[in-house]
Amino acid sequence: MYRLHDPLCGVRPTPSVVIPLGDGVPSSASLFLPDVEDDAVRARVAAVFPHPDTAEAAMRRGKFPVVLIRTPYDRRNLVGSAYMLAERGFAVVTQDSRGRADSGGDFFPIAHERADSGATLDWIAAQDWCSGAVGMYGISYMGMNAWAAVGAKRGVLKAVVPALCATHLHPILFPGGAPALELVLRWSYLVMGLAAGPAWRMAWNGFVSPEQRYIDALSHLPLATVDTLVGPPGERIDFIRDGLSHPSLEHDAEFWADKNELADLGSVAIPPVHLVGGWHDFFLEEQLKDYEAASAAGATTALTIGPFAHWSVFDYRPMLMRDALAWFTQHLTHAPDELDGAQLDDSVLRSEAEADRGSVMTLAFPVRLYVQGSERWVRYASWPPPSQRVPLYLSGHGVLTAGPAADGIGGDDPHSEYVYDPANPTPAVGGPSFHNLNAGRVAQNGVEARDDVLVFTSVPLGEDISVVGYPELSMRVASNAPGSTDFVFRLCDVDADGVSYNVSESNIRLSVESEGEADGASGLNHFAISGKRLGAVGYTFCRGHRIRLQVCSGAHPRLMRNLGYDDPLVSAERMVVQQQRVYHRGASLALPVVNL
Repeated sequence: MYRLHDPLCGVRPTPSVVIPLGDGVPSSASLFLPDVEDDAVRARVAAVFPHPDTAEAAMRRGKFPVVLIRTPYDRRNLVGSAYMLAERGFAVVTQDSRGRADSGGDFFPIAHERADSGATLDWIAAQDWCSGAVGMYGISYMGMNAWAAVGAKRGVLKAVVPALCATHLHPILFPGGAPALELVLRWSYLVMGLAAGPAWRMAWNGFVSPEQRYIDALSHLPLATVDTLVGPPGERIDFIRDGLSHPSLEHDAEFWADKNELADLGSVAIPPVHLVGGWHDFFLEEQLKDYEAASAAGATTALTIGPFAHWSVFDYRPMLMRDALAWFTQHLTHAPDELDGAQLDDSVLRSEAEADRGSVMTLAFPVRLYVQGSERWVRYASWPPPSQRVPLYLSGHGVLTAGPAADGIGGDDPHSEYVYDPANPTPAVGGPSFHNLNAGRVAQNGVEARDDVLVFTSVPLGEDISVVGYPELSMRVASNAPGSTDFVFRLCDVDADGVSYNVSESNIRLSVESEGEADGASGLNHFAISGKRLGAVGYTFCRGHRIRLQVCSGAHPRLMRNLGYDDPLVSAERMVVQQQRVYHRGASLALPVVNL
């Protein structure tokens, strides 16, 4: 299933190990060592590493490269992954985060992970079975723990593979300025509300049929008490209350000082890092910033983006494990062979088989993308790859054209408009959701039929158009909201049968006070949006398909509905129906078009 080479040795597990954290709090861990006592087995294990003689000599002394996985989800769930790595020559340590499972202390997401990662790395480095090279691997929160270890600045950390995660938490919790309500509540419901119960209950209520209290939480006002609906019944969850009470990174800097940044990639030594993301994952935009920052800092980097959303990544575990094993085999056992990884900035490697023939090609083309629509993997030398910006323009009657809208069509200042009612919010359908059954590529026709959604659609394409990079929007919008308002933009592909599928999206929360310009004649506040990035794209719009831009003001419950006033987030209850307007003149969607 995993397409790994066969196990090379047995494993000697130690199910329970106590690792002291920096402040003396005991953390629970498990240790898995390769069993290489037999000379023939040891030689077989060493042979897969780049320098077999060196590897065998270290193993003869009982020393191994180490992979550390730190989790808030109970380390016992990682036994399978630990065995896969240990059977191939790596010592593996799995550890429960502070305050989780058997570890002592109190759990507050992110707050202690950097210090605790550093203390754990110090402990591992002092063990006689550690070769002096440690790697970290993990998906989601476990990947964030890998970044926390980078931020801890320990020289023993030689390679990391963080998947579907990012170095900064605040922009994940408040994308475009709007609270990621569903992410916060569903994660808390799974981790705090259901984790103490039987596994079957977590699986059923968490992923198939949530309890009514969770469903009620998604529309509950005020947010000050929403935590009591998702945790253990009636109990408060401090990190929800505290986070919602301090929504601003700028004005609440002291609160976020130890809860936002896991690693400052501009000020730390970055070990070789292979980032893995998904086109429909809510971490992707921040993850791509991390890749660009690490590359700019001169780190050895690789990037893989697949066609998955957050939960569906588990269908790709074979790919993730294979990539992690390859990365650790290369970087935990030797310095790369005299390779400068020359960046061929104007090149694309179209053959995956050709790319994987050797490490030279891997370094020259470190960006591996799955291009949806054409359903193929390609490699590039950099992200974003070179492209040609091709603009499309919004015009009357819901048309997306190759030329700007003519002046005067639809009045002196042509526009389209709709009414957004936060009491009946526009729903999120697919996309970068934390909902396992409502994420990824999903038909949009139902939501597009609503009165509070605008669509602008091109004519059928005469040829395939491949788009890789960041689409950008520029337009003027207006609203009568007295405090703030939201706009959600979604790029879609309409197939030959007329079915519309989401490709990427983005949202923006606009403040009347700081960004609005009042128009006395219309009673609306006007806003200028310039160069607004949509979510990153790797997509081919096929011949006969149409390109569509969807505009609305909600993605409930993925994003908390904007009530229209500037009341404090935790106490807000009053809401106002909002008249929304999108002006056609000068409104454009620029697509980064590439040749495949």
